[in-house]
Amino acid sequence: MNTSISMDDLENQARDFFLAGGEAHDLLVNAWNSLPPDARLTYPEVAYQTSKILGDRGAYAAARVPLEVCQKAWANAPELLARAYLQQAQLALREQDLDRLRYALARVQENSTLLVHRAECAFLHGEAAREDDPAAALQHYEQARRLFLQRIEVPLAERAYDVTRACLRAAATAFEQNLRLAGWRHQCEAEDYAGLTGNQDLVARVLLQASEVCAEEGQFEKAMGYLLDAEALTKEAYLREQVRLNSAQIALWVGDEATLRRALENPPSTGHLHSLYAHLLLSGWAAAFRQDFSMATLKLRELQSVAYQDVRLSPEVGLLQLFIETQKGDQRADYGVSVVESWQAQGRFLGLSQARLLKAWQAALARDWETVQTTIHILEKETLLQGQVTHLARLYQLSLPLLGGWWSPDTREKLEVAIKEQGALQGVRVYAFGGPRVYLPNGTLLQQRDRYGQMGMQLLLYMLEQRRAQIGEILAALYPETDPARARERFHTVMTSFRRALQVRDWCTYDEPSQHYVVAPDFPHYYDGDDFDNTYRQFFETQQPLQRLALCFKLMSLYNSFARSVESEFVEDVRRQYQARFEAVMLSTQELLPELEPQLPETWYQKLMVQLDEALSLP
Repeated sequence: MNTSISMDDLENQARDFFLAGGEAHDLLVNAWNSLPPDARLTYPEVAYQTSKILGDRGAYAAARVPLEVCQKAWANAPELLARAYLQQAQLALREQDLDRLRYALARVQENSTLLVHRAECAFLHGEAAREDDPAAALQHYEQARRLFLQRIEVPLAERAYDVTRACLRAAATAFEQNLRLAGWRHQCEAEDYAGLTGNQDLVARVLLQASEVCAEEGQFEKAMGYLLDAEALTKEAYLREQVRLNSAQIALWVGDEATLRRALENPPSTGHLHSLYAHLLLSGWAAAFRQDFSMATLKLRELQSVAYQDVRLSPEVGLLQLFIETQKGDQRADYGVSVVESWQAQGRFLGLSQARLLKAWQAALARDWETVQTTIHILEKETLLQGQVTHLARLYQLSLPLLGGWWSPDTREKLEVAIKEQGALQGVRVYAFGGPRVYLPNGTLLQQRDRYGQMGMQLLLYMLEQRRAQIGEILAALYPETDPARARERFHTVMTSFRRALQVRDWCTYDEPSQHYVVAPDFPHYYDGDDFDNTYRQFFETQQPLQRLALCFKLMSLYNSFARSVESEFVEDVRRQYQARFEAVMLSTQELLPELEPQLPETWYQKLMVQLDEALSLP
């Protein structure tokens, strides 16, 4: 880059420098700062582009200084002056100064009749109205879309960027008003126009929004597909961060602990407030599900200090607070009605149905069975209409001790299926209890017809149980009566064959320094044995009786005879260990139930006693 360019040449090329980004931005800002105050009026384009750069960096007060220079320099050039006022409007919007925003837009309309300026004014009027009057905002965005399209003097590929912006905002605003048909119409149009721009980051933004809408509707598999497509397209740090956080949100509700843990390992690097809030919120939920209430409460307090600044964040924070209180057994006088109402006002299905479930749970804590029955009835009607229950599965499982007897058989069956389908969003799902089975990343069941497939399954189970093992230990477990040389040959054949069948070549790697085979730490998978171990540990760590009963229910849904169809010494040993732990939990729960009897409806209590007896009779 030419760093010795003259100010006159920089004035002529300032827009190109702005579009180049990176070092070009630094050069523009440094050149502006080096100008004596009395020379600045000579270079209004440098001032204008510098203001945009400083605004993008969040230095709003500093950005207004060069903008004032532009307004003086262009005082007798109405169209250029309108351009400066548009930038003033952008800054006012970012600072949420709506009075200054409306003033700047009025000055634009006074000075210019250009379609591009009228379109930008309509777009910014939409931004100003979005919070207080979303219906008016939607009309402004639709007007902006029409005006951008009318700029026939500009090639369609160039117009498409602005049309996409307007369509995206129109879609988001329509979805917020629960206008699903209008929302998807604008969303699809945004995708079409974004494709014409050749701008992959813009296409990724459109896909990211589609993912968020699908996730809000509980369509997690579809949402994840959009996220993966967005991730493949963009290199922009903020967008990749949003993909990571949105993946974490889906992982939270489908119980994919590995994806959630990876996504939350590091705080956001871009410093964007939306990312920081999302990371805090997800961390709070993750801690609450782990029953680490001190950490969950810490995250909640951080969020509460900023929630008032963000209308969409307030219901999210309220829902987390209600979940923490309900899990701890703390009763609310209104059962969380205020949280339900905040979600209802925004027309957001996922949060509303979760808030209703927590309200029913709160009512059950107070033994207000009439409110429980009414709330569950409303919730079942809403989920039937929406056709989605996956987002409720984890809350349902935790609330089973108090709410298990109130669900209709059809809804309960759907929720139980959703629980069993929880696991890895992007990886392999391994189920060892009952007949062992493996689902590949594309969702298909791995076939085990030949002996290599059957031995591959045993190898997978052995390594998931041990996590690391030397070759001699593996051979002793899988081929106890085979000649060592022959056993080693068979092992390598099975490992190669199974890696190919599993579609994850590096799921198990050889660590040369320690001479161990190791399950790769980043192997994306769900293993029900891990789920059992974590739940078993939580059961004996928690002191809250209802939480222990909920964890008991989860173990009952997980447990069956380990690898029932496999006969080998190592499998028999693991089978006995799981059976002993399961029986310990059932016996402990039997001793716990009399303490809980006063809190449960009589018919449900009797049913629990029968279920525990049946569970203890399992092999």
